Amino acid sequence: MAKIFNVTGACRPDKHYMVDLTSRLAVIFYWRRIIPYLIL
Repeated sequence: MAKIFNVTGACRPDKHYMVDLTSRLAVIFYWRRIIPYLIL
């Protein structure tokens, strides 16, 4: 079975494409610590 993009619920690596967001989350947590009241 081919993998598909899932945008509606929980992802299963065997059925859906997955993206590694580790580097993006590290940046968000860094800025959150520097500016705790940053409004996005």
